[in-house]
Amino acid sequence: MELLAPAGSLAHLKTAVAAGADAVYLGGKAFSARQSAANFDHEELREAVTLCHLHDVAVYVTVNILVADAETEPFKHFIRELAELSVDAVIVQDIGVAQIIRREAPLLAIHGSTQMSVSDLAGVEFLAKEGFTRVVLARELSLTEIQEITEQASIEIEIFIHGALCVSYSGQCLMSSFIGGRSGNRGACAQPCRMPYDLVDASGGRKNPAAEQYVLSPKDMISTDVIAELAQTKVASLKIEGRMKQIPYVYTTVKTYWQLIDGEINAQAAQTMLAKSFNRGFTKAYWYDSVGRDYLTRFAPNYHGEPIGILTKIDKNKELAVFAMSHIPANANGVYKYIAKDGGLCYVAGKDVTYQSGKKELYFHYAEFPKEDTKLYWQSSEQPANVTADIIAIPTYWDVHAVVGEPLRVKVRTEEGIAVEIVSDFNVPMARTQPTDLNLVKTQLSRLGNTAFVLEGVTLTEGHFMLPKSVLNHVRTQAQTALTEAILQTYKERHFQAVPTVYDRVKPHVLPSLKSAVVRARTLAQVETALAEKANEIIFGGDIFTGETYTAQDYAQVVMRSRQHHARVGLAMPRLTRQKEAAEVDRMLQDMVAAQPDFILIHAYSDAQRLAEFAPQMPFYVAPTLNVFNQESLRFWQQHGASAIFLSQELTLAQIRGILRQYDGSLGVYACGRTELMVTENNLYSAYGDEKCTDHGVRNWSLRDRLGKEFPLQTDQFGRMHIFNSVPTDMAPALARLSQYGVHKVVIDAALLSQNELAQAVKIYTALWLQDAEFTNEVFPQATRGHLQRGIM
Repeated sequence: MELLAPAGSLAHLKTAVAAGADAVYLGGKAFSARQSAANFDHEELREAVTLCHLHDVAVYVTVNILVADAETEPFKHFIRELAELSVDAVIVQDIGVAQIIRREAPLLAIHGSTQMSVSDLAGVEFLAKEGFTRVVLARELSLTEIQEITEQASIEIEIFIHGALCVSYSGQCLMSSFIGGRSGNRGACAQPCRMPYDLVDASGGRKNPAAEQYVLSPKDMISTDVIAELAQTKVASLKIEGRMKQIPYVYTTVKTYWQLIDGEINAQAAQTMLAKSFNRGFTKAYWYDSVGRDYLTRFAPNYHGEPIGILTKIDKNKELAVFAMSHIPANANGVYKYIAKDGGLCYVAGKDVTYQSGKKELYFHYAEFPKEDTKLYWQSSEQPANVTADIIAIPTYWDVHAVVGEPLRVKVRTEEGIAVEIVSDFNVPMARTQPTDLNLVKTQLSRLGNTAFVLEGVTLTEGHFMLPKSVLNHVRTQAQTALTEAILQTYKERHFQAVPTVYDRVKPHVLPSLKSAVVRARTLAQVETALAEKANEIIFGGDIFTGETYTAQDYAQVVMRSRQHHARVGLAMPRLTRQKEAAEVDRMLQDMVAAQPDFILIHAYSDAQRLAEFAPQMPFYVAPTLNVFNQESLRFWQQHGASAIFLSQELTLAQIRGILRQYDGSLGVYACGRTELMVTENNLYSAYGDEKCTDHGVRNWSLRDRLGKEFPLQTDQFGRMHIFNSVPTDMAPALARLSQYGVHKVVIDAALLSQNELAQAVKIYTALWLQDAEFTNEVFPQATRGHLQRGIM
């Protein structure tokens, strides 16, 4: 089992190796999801790979963003550089990027990023057939689900065990993108999840306590309690988050988890050590398949410090707070912190507290009344000391063969048996006076300086000869260079081999292109409204927000009614499928296929795998949740038989036009309705309402931000929460240009529309799109065009 460490810079990387990491992951100066980290230029990458491979540490390079068409050529150059450097793998989000890598660097292993939102075995196996050698599973999976997947997966599985969490499924969040134009899919997330919100009902009443405003901000993941169980699974790699963290964090997390894995410390000791490094408080996240309010930071989204006490008594008259202490910090330079009753984080200087050692109590006069169960935290004001632990040098053994009248021969080997021999052009002479002895040879050969090696042993042939120091120095330099090359070559031979693509899906029947105003309906009533207003294409199903589930009869009725109105009809898969839901989703798909729709709308890679297994001839459309952002992604899905592809909702008009110049298939855009910004297992209805989560579909709660904007919340049939944009999208003014560019389909998403709004939207869009009417008015008085004009970072 591999321990995988973050490396935001060369110094971080050296620290990770010194702490015992088996592998590191890092990013280049471009094409990486952590653009705020220092990252690596070409020469730093070269140094990093050499250093790591000499110490048998793997190097994975993140290219885990969506790549625009304008970036294709520089990206190809970057990939060729990575191949030349012999990095062990690249971590990708964009399926189009994977196709470029396959062509440009066939020996380069590809790992699927957590940004690909793979949450079940079917998704893993789809990527395996595409030549991926490893998949990083979604963080939302339970220990039981991970065990089930790893038992059956045909490729390696990697999971996160520590660090910051995204509240949304990674790769499925548009919140930062739509609020401020900074896309998480492009490495520029502004983290709106770390901002304060009020949770309000339809009447505006607040559902969360005033002190708990950080309802989208997760604590940091910790896995000390499950390491022993994970060690019994077939998980290949345990990953620590933190490419933007400080060097002491990297050292502490890597060292602590290794000590825990090796049994040197127990889980409680490990957690105590980890609490001293940056964290937002710890959560076990989804290991046991349940999260609630304790999963969230709630009061403040930043580092509180090390927890060292808990409130035991308040003297209101004297305004004193008394805390029972686990220990007192050795360093007096810093501040204590506690949570106030109103949720604020309050600071108390170290000089203003009193410690009673006999009672192990600490007290101080408070400025803000403490929350009744607050912990006391300590944060040193001194900068964390940079870790100076040295990377363990590679032991080497030297055999010096010196025979008078013959060339000097030096053989050097490692404990793993890798060996090189240097034959010098220096012929060994007879010593005139004092012959060279073993001590002199050892002294000269041990001067290995800043190399990766240390001299462990030397042998020297007996004889009356003389070896000048300059000759020994020269041979030493030659030997260490040759040994470095030999170790690197051995590493390459052991780790690098071409991975074939073995995709064997029978291509489905491809439907002819149809210019259509598509209604993405979730209820039977929405279908009837859409058909009454002459929509010529219906997509029904997927996630439902009414507290109900879809039945085989629902699918059959929608197909029948659509055909009675001469409308093309498709049925939608759910947006996500967790492993625990796999059997249920399999039955859903079988019910859909039995209804004989014209096509299936897929939202995830696992959906494509299921179609390959259950209905290989069934036509399918690709939803925007699969992040089709460039021509390579388009070609990928076209080659796999997609009848229509809906583009990423983060593309501009200019980018759409550029894509269509090179593509002749059927393309569509989601043009009208509330854009879904986030899907999360963090169900706020459960956290702040009915724990049984029985009627969420008929509730109308929203998140209200600091500007008063409200983002509607809905819960689907699986208990996941969906967050929608505060304003609807309406591209009606741009339809003429989209049609001119060659877009075939515009989608009206009916998810949160009233029946009147839906009827109005279908009426306007069918007139503009199908009847070439002139634009006169929009569907909504206040709306956004999405990214058609402004684009994303």
